[in-house]
Amino acid sequence: MSPLKFFSKKPQNIDQIHNRKLKETFADAALQILVTSGKLSQEDLAGIQAEFGYLLDIPNHGIEALFKIIKEPSCYYFAVQQEKLMHVTLTPAQYQDTIDYMLQHHLS
Repeated sequence: MSPLKFFSKKPQNIDQIHNRKLKETFADAALQILVTSGKLSQEDLAGIQAEFGYLLDIPNHGIEALFKIIKEPSCYYFAVQQEKLMHVTLTPAQYQDTIDYMLQHHLS
């Protein structure tokens, strides 16, 4: 007779893409980075858009996100890993490939 085995369920990743407060927090911090670095001025802030590719809460890891701040004609990319915000250099294709990969591997 074999002993009973209990398998614990793997914690589920939580899609936070509709968490407005979290998105506003990250977008505000990204804007602060852009203004502090001189890439944007306070006067440039009108008409800015933030577009999130993904925003995930991964158990035992933390928040993971990829988003862009758009101020025509420029686009600035930001990543969040383990709740650290980073300004990153990506091409539009790399941005989309990363989104596709993360959604496929973390929400499937």
